[in-house]
Amino acid sequence: MGEHTIVVLGRFEAGKTTFIKTLQNAASVHEAPAAEEEPPTLSIVEYEVTLPDGQSLTFVDTPGFDGYHPDGPPAKTTGEILEMLREHLAKNGLSPVSHVLVLHNANDMRPTDFKRKRSSGVHHHPLGPDRG
Repeated sequence: MGEHTIVVLGRFEAGKTTFIKTLQNAASVHEAPAAEEEPPTLSIVEYEVTLPDGQSLTFVDTPGFDGYHPDGPPAKTTGEILEMLREHLAKNGLSPVSHVLVLHNANDMRPTDFKRKRSSGVHHHPLGPDRG
């Protein structure tokens, strides 16, 4: 179990698994094999990354939102993915989530998507009250 638990969320094909594996390879003292095309992530997958200073990070990879899987199960909804994540964290006793990264495919975004939007109201932690 890592000292920090980092959940990585994003749309299907946003590069979540590739991002995590790139970090894992960069932190490794061994030369990594050439990157291969990744199959879609269909469940919650944990990756441990040990930094050169010995600090340990646990990255929690998630299925992509709106993912399409040819000849596979239907895509999971955002709610289903968050519920899978909540169950996984509870079952595996991971330390509280310290960071959440949301990856976007820049090719899918309009310039206006980069502007910070203000919102009002009460914000609830997506993983439940005991995770906030």
